[in-house]
Amino acid sequence: MATERATLAQGFGNAAAGNSAKERSHGHHAISATTQLGEEALCASFERQAACYQRAFVLAEELCAACRSGQSKTELVEQISGILGEAGLIQAELQGAMRQWQERGCSPGPHLQSVLAQVAGAIQRLDERIHEIERFFQTRKSLLAPEFDTLVRARQMQRAYRIY
Repeated sequence: MATERATLAQGFGNAAAGNSAKERSHGHHAISATTQLGEEALCASFERQAACYQRAFVLAEELCAACRSGQSKTELVEQISGILGEAGLIQAELQGAMRQWQERGCSPGPHLQSVLAQVAGAIQRLDERIHEIERFFQTRKSLLAPEFDTLVRARQMQRAYRIY
C-alpha cells in the first residue's frame, strides 16, 4: 500500500498547478479538450480504485471486530486479498494513461485532485486497519506458542511412557 501511495504522489502530486505549457500555446482549445477527456477517464478509473479500497476497508473492519470477539473469519482475508488484486489491476490499467498525462505536462484539475485524495485516504485507512489485524495475529501467535509447545511436550511424554 505504501507503494501505491508513492505511485500516486509520483504520478500527480508533484505536478505544478495550472495549465501546461502546451495548453498555453496556440492549440490551447484542442489540447485542453483532450486533457479534459483524459482527466475524466483518469477520474473514473481512480474512483473505481477508491471503491475497491473502501470495500476492502469495510471487510477489514469486520475482520477486526471478529478478532476482538475471538472469532475466526479467514474468508474475509481471502475476500480482502481479492479486492486488493482488483485494485492492482486498475492500477496497472492506469499506468499508460498516467504516463501519457505526465508526458503532456498536464496538471490535475480540482476533480482529479479530489479523487486522488479519496484514493490516498482510502489506502491510508485500509493500511491502518490491516496493521491492527497484523498486530492482533502477532499477539495471538505469541500467546499460542508456549501453549503449543506444552501440548507437543505432553504428546512426546505420552509416547515415551506408552507401554506396548
